[in-house]
Amino acid sequence: MNFMRESHSTNFMKEERRIFEGLYPGFAEEVLEIPLEEREGPNSDVVERFRRVNGTTLLVPREYGGTGATATEAVAVHQMLGSICPSLSVAATMHNFTVAFLAEYSFYGDATREFLRDIGENKRYLASGFAEGRSGANILHTTMEAKWLDNGGVSITGSKKPCSVAVSMDYLTASVMLDARGSMPSQRAIAIIPAHLDGFERKEFWTPRSLAGAQTMEVVLNGVEIGEDMLFLPQADVPLDAVEAGGFLWFELLCTASYLGAVSRLYETALEQERGSAAERSRVLCVLETCAAALRGMAEQIQNSPADERVSDDLVARALSIRFGIQMQLGEMAYTCAEMLGGMHFIRNPEVEYRLACCSALAFHPPSRIWAAEVLDAYARGGALEMV
Repeated sequence: MNFMRESHSTNFMKEERRIFEGLYPGFAEEVLEIPLEEREGPNSDVVERFRRVNGTTLLVPREYGGTGATATEAVAVHQMLGSICPSLSVAATMHNFTVAFLAEYSFYGDATREFLRDIGENKRYLASGFAEGRSGANILHTTMEAKWLDNGGVSITGSKKPCSVAVSMDYLTASVMLDARGSMPSQRAIAIIPAHLDGFERKEFWTPRSLAGAQTMEVVLNGVEIGEDMLFLPQADVPLDAVEAGGFLWFELLCTASYLGAVSRLYETALEQERGSAAERSRVLCVLETCAAALRGMAEQIQNSPADERVSDDLVARALSIRFGIQMQLGEMAYTCAEMLGGMHFIRNPEVEYRLACCSALAFHPPSRIWAAEVLDAYARGGALEMV
């Protein structure tokens, strides 16, 4: 018996389930029918299953062939993804946050709009090559180098590890350090790199016991060449460019929602089986609902703000604060739920142990709380949000 099988017997996450089922009818039940080791393992096909039901188009605007979901709908979707399959929720986060901020700032021109249309109409997957797994490193610093070519394009060399959606991705979106050209100094840039190009290589990077279905590998670029129209330059005179800030907002929102969903399923199982006392269950409910409400409020602020105000320091700082606030609660709530379910559940069903391990992974997504502490503290005391 799969005790984590999707149920409709409680009112918990009722609205999130309604939104999810409206977009992907029957998908939650389909995924939860897959045994844990297949659903979450390194050979899992859940990422491709999600592509087949238009999961890749969630945040592509309708005018480009996508679903055109709102930020609040996206939060609900990611809570549900975390609930049914944490590996898929992590993979979808890396894709969706990139699509979202590119869609928001498609003013870069026809190339960006055609890129979004390709994603929407052909169900393309994006992988994220931004922050890298270097402890204490600045989230915007990159080891990937881009050199100008005589034909106006660039050649990109470097690696990204870890990189999720590595198997299924059609494009890698990456931060690169672009070399100087004429009067233009060396600077950060954002590159969109088709994954089929010569010099694009995937390598085994780790063998995780949790979240293996997210397809996490090392991606190596050996002189991969792209055109100048697939290279976007952040504003050099501001600490955090609009596109970069938009990326921060969407990543914190969707990543946090995904891990909240992973813990929420443990709670719902305890609720369905009436494990623990009413007081214990209610305590967890109050914390989880407060976390979900904070994310919904953040999402509503993003979607209701004028475009030129959507990426302010205030909003980025608030998003980071909410993410870290939720992060500090999830571990305790997960262990409380596991304790309520009891030792026999822990022994007999590996999904309890699995979700306990998964919920801790939010702390390892950039930026780290330790790295961001001084940034947020300085901002709270009246300074600028110095993310670089």
